[in-house]
Amino acid sequence: MKKLLSVFCVMVLILGMAAVCAVSTAAAEVDAAQTAVDVKEGDEVVYTLTLGNVAEPVIGCDFSFYYDSSLFEVVSVADFTGETNSKKWKAMINTDLDGEVRGNWSILSGVDFSAERNFVTLTLKALGEGTGHISYFIRYMYDNNIFESDDKPQITEYKFTCSLTLNGDPVLEAAPPELNVVETQSTGYFVNSVSGDSKDADPEIPGTVVKKNAANSGSGTNVNNVDNNNGDSSGSGGSGAQNGDKSGSDDAKAEAQPMTTAEGDYVVATDAQGNVTATSDEAAAALTATGTENTSSGSPAVWIIIVLIVLAGGGAAAYFFTKKKSDTQQ
Repeated sequence: MKKLLSVFCVMVLILGMAAVCAVSTAAAEVDAAQTAVDVKEGDEVVYTLTLGNVAEPVIGCDFSFYYDSSLFEVVSVADFTGETNSKKWKAMINTDLDGEVRGNWSILSGVDFSAERNFVTLTLKALGEGTGHISYFIRYMYDNNIFESDDKPQITEYKFTCSLTLNGDPVLEAAPPELNVVETQSTGYFVNSVSGDSKDADPEIPGTVVKKNAANSGSGTNVNNVDNNNGDSSGSGGSGAQNGDKSGSDDAKAEAQPMTTAEGDYVVATDAQGNVTATSDEAAAALTATGTENTSSGSPAVWIIIVLIVLAGGGAAAYFFTKKKSDTQQ
């Protein structure tokens, strides 16, 4: 009888453990969010992605939003400042790509996303009747911890949500946003979440993070790798992206002049067209970056270069490269 009782207890224990494992596995499986809206011709859709729960100020990111270009056209875009005037954007955003709005920014003073605030707002106009999906993908998003390591650490605690209105009427509010896991991404280190919440982020979930290969492994070698799917000219982990100009070269550095933005911050980096890509509130950083002061291994210019390297895959070079490709195809 004692033996039968012992066997019974062991079986109960095993079944109990199996049940716990099954519950844990089920909890780990998260349904991917969907952001879809039914429209008819002339409808206006306003999609806003918000970001919060980020402990440290975000100093840089690289992102894309995707939509069906046969169903929608872009009316306006607002960056995290809420500005729809492209001349007042803090981010550099390209709205001229087919079915994609691509952007990035590098702000050394950081942007506070500890509390929920707008990340990007898209206003779209429906070209016909149908159901359209709006999705996003983050390639890079990092704080000052990137300066403490050679591994290009990305932000790991965050929460994205989205809202959507149709002709001014709310359709979605504070909803999990749809992550695009279909488009080919050639660069990136950030681990996305299919629910928008970092607690569900898992690099093993297909499409949530860029899988590295020999061409973009970040080995420190110079990469000039063009992805045929999206025209991205990638240099992540190397000396920078290349698109036919001398981006990041000594000549480009020598041409930079110390100046200030309208907010009084010093300009420490610009792209080929003169758009500001990095600023600092310290004059020494601006002077060092423009070559008017001797540099050292611990100078701010070194950190600026690190930031620009991390953004190389989706930074200024990719912006103008993809825009030029889009214009050529039209």
